[in-house]
Amino acid sequence: DKETNNSNRPDFQDLLKAQLGRAYGLEVLLRKRSRSGPYGWVSYTLSLSERLKEGTWAPFDFDRTHLLNVVAAVPLPRNWEIGARFQYQHGKPATTTSGYNTARTDAYMRLDLRIDKRVVYNRWLLDFYVDITNVALLPEEVAPGQSFRYVFPTIGFRARL
Repeated sequence: DKETNNSNRPDFQDLLKAQLGRAYGLEVLLRKRSRSGPYGWVSYTLSLSERLKEGTWAPFDFDRTHLLNVVAAVPLPRNWEIGARFQYQHGKPATTTSGYNTARTDAYMRLDLRIDKRVVYNRWLLDFYVDITNVALLPEEVAPGQSFRYVFPTIGFRARL
């Protein structure tokens, strides 16, 4: 059925077409380590990813020029830990009537929370955690003027010998 075959769609074919591109950037990370008290880090990335379109360099469809992450966590008594992450991403390029990727969608911000419990059993180190992504229900713009809100809870377990 042609309507369900994605390989016939022009936008899908664009993903498979060889293109000339370039990318460059810089990342800075400041970290505070601690065995018993609060810890965290701040990272900032400045990057640019471009494709050559019709003789002109234009931002790549998934380019995010500015990225900022701020992470903080606090160990609590009885091997509990609580942490949070704030993330900021510059808007994605958007094509308008002015031309290919000449505008940007809104910037994206997100706040995540995490609770961990560590248990030692025999020689095993067991970590149980709950991660809640986008706990503040901040919207993410997927196309100019179109956004959605989501919360993504995750329950996990990790064992190390």
